[in-house]
Amino acid sequence: MGLRIRKSVNLGAGFRINVSKTGVGYSWGTKGYRVTKTAKGTKRTTYSIPGTGVSYVDERQKTKENSTLINASVETASESSPLNADSSQDPISKSIERGILLNKIGLFFLLGVLLIKTHILFISIPLIGVLLIILAHTAAKTVLNYSLDSEKEAAYNKMLSAWQLLSESNKHSQVISKCSLDTAPDGSTIYGLTECACHINSSIPFYIKSNVAIIHLKLSRKQRLLLLPDRGFLIRKGRVKTIDYSDLDIVIAPMKFTESGTLPSDALVLDYTWQHTNKNGTPDKRYRNNQALPVCLYGNLMLKNSNGFYVELLISNLQKATQFSELMAEATKAL
Repeated sequence: MGLRIRKSVNLGAGFRINVSKTGVGYSWGTKGYRVTKTAKGTKRTTYSIPGTGVSYVDERQKTKENSTLINASVETASESSPLNADSSQDPISKSIERGILLNKIGLFFLLGVLLIKTHILFISIPLIGVLLIILAHTAAKTVLNYSLDSEKEAAYNKMLSAWQLLSESNKHSQVISKCSLDTAPDGSTIYGLTECACHINSSIPFYIKSNVAIIHLKLSRKQRLLLLPDRGFLIRKGRVKTIDYSDLDIVIAPMKFTESGTLPSDALVLDYTWQHTNKNGTPDKRYRNNQALPVCLYGNLMLKNSNGFYVELLISNLQKATQFSELMAEATKAL
């Protein structure tokens, strides 16, 4: 702990995240105040007087027995790393949640436009809503500035390439429920699924600003899965859950699927069945418009961890799905 004078102090708003071989460190702050958590486990708090070059640094280091204040006799407990902590304690997750909540409140206030007809004074309500939405999309953004060493940058680029490859498959949908429909002659199970569209892109949502590309999956029930260099975020109903890559399990398996929708051009058709069949596999003639349906060999992709996170996708191109899982295994291991 001590006083120091520097020519300039850069205390821009937002999170700065350093990803290297030694681990992940981050810092957050505004003008006059910044908290830094280094990859080595130390916590540094910087107080400054903007424009003067004067700052005061309080640095704490975590030891095996306890956490001791550097150059002082006061002992204090250290916070856990944001990667191992519960999402509710992660300052980045909490910052994202605040931006989402601010936008929701703004949208709610916009409904006040319906009250303007009853009294002109109600015009202030939707105006407040507009201001809150503008704030959520500008100043309230969670700014994530990443600094990656060459090894981590290569691993993250590999992850980006993996998801780009998967998005090139003609069909990638999310599996909501799954049941067996029939048994193929070779003894394998033919599945029928309840599915919904899954969009894979690199768009950055309004509540985040980042200096690196991200992977953005739009899932069912307005859920969002965001994948960044140091972690993933599952966003549902305004709550943010952190996904630790070290605990992420990726499973890919071939699946025989009866395609009742549009047949993707890259699908491998193994056989045909009927929309309505008899027990012996012949078409049920009681149905006049009994269509022949293709039985395809798809890729069944499952992303899960030990904390209950689970996302299941259906990929029409099994080869690309297999290549994706190989690339992701290499990337997440390096990250």
